[in-house]
Amino acid sequence: MRRAGGALAVTAGVLGILAAQLMFVLDGIDSTPESKNFVTFVAIELGAVLLSFLTAASGAVSMSVQSKIPGALLIVAAIMAAFLGGPPVALFMAVALAGGVLVLIGDNRQEQGAPVQKA
Repeated sequence: MRRAGGALAVTAGVLGILAAQLMFVLDGIDSTPESKNFVTFVAIELGAVLLSFLTAASGAVSMSVQSKIPGALLIVAAIMAAFLGGPPVALFMAVALAGGVLVLIGDNRQEQGAPVQKA
């Protein structure tokens, strides 16, 4: 389940990067570099792109490690990117969030063929 969640997060992260770049271009058409809020606009949109990249990267890392830290980082990055990026990015980050939950609740022992002991 961890591998499936990681693959889901990587795919959603890459699509989130593309959506964030699209929103950057479409929203940037209306704003000009001379406006007061242009620096804030650029910082927010670049933050969404970087957080989407972090989502994809932590999804890739979480597929191969035993730790749950990349899964938690994936969830935090997906939530922050959803708030910064706008509706199209939020759609993909919701999918990445579901992948992060799968990573956190997944168990690598089942995927590696080792028997799972029941309590």
